[in-house]
Formats: sequence, structure tokens, C-alpha cells
Amino acid sequence: SDKTGLRFNIATRGGQVKLPEHGGITISSGENLVLPFNIDLNGNLLNYATAQLLTGENHGDVPYYVFFNTKGINPEFCFSGNGASIKPLANCRVSRHSGKLFVNCNTDKPAHFIVSGKKGKTHILVVNKQLALDAYQLVINGDRHLVFSRSLILETGSDAEVFTEGKSHYTLSIFPQLKSTPKIDIGTLAEKPGYPLMSNYSVSMPEIDIKPDILKTGTRKVLVNIPQNIPHGLNDIFLNIDYIGDTGMAFLNGELVADEFYKGIAWEIGLKRFSQEHNDHEMGFYFRPMMNNATYLIDLPDSVARLARSEKQTLKINNVTFKPEYKS
Repeated sequence: SDKTGLRFNIATRGGQVKLPEHGGITISSGENLVLPFNIDLNGNLLNYATAQLLTGENHGDVPYYVFFNTKGINPEFCFSGNGASIKPLANCRVSRHSGKLFVNCNTDKPAHFIVSGKKGKTHILVVNKQLALDAYQLVINGDRHLVFSRSLILETGSDAEVFTEGKSHYTLSIFPQLKSTPKIDIGTLAEKPGYPLMSNYSVSMPEIDIKPDILKTGTRKVLVNIPQNIPHGLNDIFLNIDYIGDTGMAFLNGELVADEFYKGIAWEIGLKRFSQEHNDHEMGFYFRPMMNNATYLIDLPDSVARLARSEKQTLKINNVTFKPEYKS
């Protein structure tokens, strides 16, 4: 169950830290968090924060810290007011109580503020947990940036590759803002409205429509012609088989090349390695039915378990599709 009204009293060498200073916080059931306290941020004492630290990095000579908030907890930062000043830039407000500086941030959009002290300016960015999960650190034009995207991004030397499954378009938000527009080798990149104080882009690639050539040879067997080559602009093609059964096996040239224990979701197979390694491009599949007394039924979705128990054995091959994985 949720833990409500939590407030921590922490004894430090500099005195007691109350987290939070006023009221309490609620931690949702199943949630985990690590809250920072008594931390030196570039010469500025952060007494505590009700947001978690994601990363810290210098952009040029200016330090940046990025925090993320947890659902149900409003991000609050408490700084020692000794010699520090705070300038809110987006989606936050600053107040002073009992000689301390407090910054309270909105939870619906990224917040940004600057803490100024003896060592200069320090930028603080606060994002929600989903953005934190979508964050990548990349070097762009010699400086480290945070790139937020739902796509998979892999750094390759001085460049990066972006992979998207099933969609020929994606978005990027980059912090701090870029001075120049990045270049891509495939597709088109355009600026778009988005988060303030970030560079926001949309990327569109030529859409590739691939449909499988399927031949059912029986109630338990399926033949699928797989592509001989992966088209330009794709990293891979995934074969998805939506079925209900016990196990599945895939064969090429009479050799078992993949197998699957049914777990309540579609069977997904990357085809790139098979199109490169095998001359035979007709992949055969054989499926075994699920028995109504199978012990693993309790681990499957309720709707599947009820269906399986209603018949002596169950095997349904619902759909076979290709899903392209784009790369730019």
C-alpha cells in the first residue's frame, strides 16, 4: 500500500535535516527512490530534494545537474540561503523561509532554474520519470548533451545511430540547446515545438511496407518466405507470430534455428541474421498445442488460461506479420 505523510529527520555534522521541511511526502506502492540530502552542488549546499538525481555534467564551463521526480511527489529543492541566489527559468517558483531557499517545480513539464553562488552559475533541470527513462548522454559537437527519445540510441564514435521499431518517424529533445541543427544520413529532420530550453526535432524516414508471404500447410505448420536482403534504411525486420499454444519451433534447411515457449505475447524473431547466413529463404514453423492441465496456466493471462481450460488442447495461429526496425 502507499506510504503517506512521510517525513525524515536526518542527523548530519551540520545539524538536523528535515526532509521535507514542511508537510510530508507519499511513496506509491511498489515505488523505490533515493532522495539526496546535504550535497554540494558546485559550492551551493543542497539541504535536500524530493526529486532523484539522474546525472551531472559540465557543458563547456557551466555545470548542469538533472533530477527526475517520482509520481505523486512534487519536486522541492531546499538550498542553504547563505550567499546563494536562484533564478527560475521555466515551470518553477522560488521562495525563502527561515533563511533557506526553496524551489518548487511543476510535475507536468520540465522545470529549469539557475543557482548562483561563489563558484558561478549551476543549472538544474527537473524532468518526469518517463523522460528520465528515455534519456541518453551523447557527445554532440564536442559537448555532452542529454537526448530524450522513445527510440533506442547508440553512440558510435563521434556519431549516433537511432533505431525505431515499426515507425518511420520519431522525435528528439536535446538539453542543453544546440547551437546548430544536427545532420542525419537517412530521412529528414525538422525543428518542432516542444519542451522549452531544449532543442526539439522530428525525424521522418521513407516508410517501407513489407508483408510476409505465408503458406499454411496444416493446423500446426506454417511456411513463411523471409526477405533475402534487408532494404536500405532498415536495421532489421522482425517476424511476429501471434499464437496461442505450448511451444513453437522454426526451421531453415531442416535445421532448428529458433524455438519459443508460449508466454502470453507474440513470438518475435529478428530475420537479419537468417537472411545473411542461410540460402534457403523459406522458414518453416511447427507448433505444439497447449493442454488443459498444463501447470503453467496460472502464469498466463486470465483470458488465455480460461480458453485453454475450456478445451482438451488449444492451438491458435492468429496472425503473422513483419515489423521493420528503422535505422538513421
